[in-house]
Amino acid sequence: SEPASEFPWLLALWALGFAIAIARSARAELSLRRHLDEQHSPAPIGLQALADACASQLGMRRSVPVLQIDNLPSPAAYGWRHGRLLMPTDLHNELDEEELRFVLLHELAHLRHHDSIQNLVFALLGALHWFNPLVAFAHHRIREERELLRDQEALAALPHVPARRCAATLVKLLPRQQPAP
Repeated sequence: SEPASEFPWLLALWALGFAIAIARSARAELSLRRHLDEQHSPAPIGLQALADACASQLGMRRSVPVLQIDNLPSPAAYGWRHGRLLMPTDLHNELDEEELRFVLLHELAHLRHHDSIQNLVFALLGALHWFNPLVAFAHHRIREERELLRDQEALAALPHVPARRCAATLVKLLPRQQPAP
């Protein structure tokens, strides 16, 4: 068969893969937004004040709202225009102030560097190149490196806190990352 006659089938297959990848990303985003709308509450004043102090320490000019979310496994930065910090409802009871400060600085660093926009770009690239495992691998490695960079930025903002103490905070949060059996 001629290569030109196979082109429409390849294009259709690529378009199907692209549509599925975009639909999965959109569904995940809509699910998160629905969860945020239904199950959030403002953070206690003390936690918001600590987040404001951390934002100021990182040179951010505006306050970033902290929302407490039921059933959220771990802290997260969310949004790109009007970023928010998402915190599990019970987390501020599990961590002391120094640990919370490290977590807040880490998540604020994600907002400061517009990591949500990078995630959007990589989601689009992943959808365009859904057939290429190297794109997925590169995205995974970049996310890992970005996490290490945000940890380093949080550590640099806490020069009086030993790195071992911040590492212990990360280890303390690890069980929250694991899926339930």
